[in-house]
Amino acid sequence: MSSRNATSRSRASTTNDDLTYQAMSNARSSTQITRAAGRAKTLLVSDYLKGVVTRHVVEALLAARADAAVPLVVDPKIPHLPAYAGATIVTPNHHEAEAATQRRILD
Repeated sequence: MSSRNATSRSRASTTNDDLTYQAMSNARSSTQITRAAGRAKTLLVSDYLKGVVTRHVVEALLAARADAAVPLVVDPKIPHLPAYAGATIVTPNHHEAEAATQRRILD
């Protein structure tokens, strides 16, 4: 077998392993979020664009908020702002609010 074929198979295996890990991680996150939301009075998310608050996590939080009938408060980052539709309150800072609304906000 050529080293090129071995490398291609290794990449495919890694990709499949990564997808399996991600699916397991997503399922675990959903379960933990649902459990925590059942005991919470409020769900709070502070998005720092570090890769922790993924689309899957946001979807799980929105579903948990609805199921547990608790508010979801989000401190967003602009690239993820549309993902938070359905949150109870979104609290952008001054710059983020201007970027989201495409309007200058004066003090």
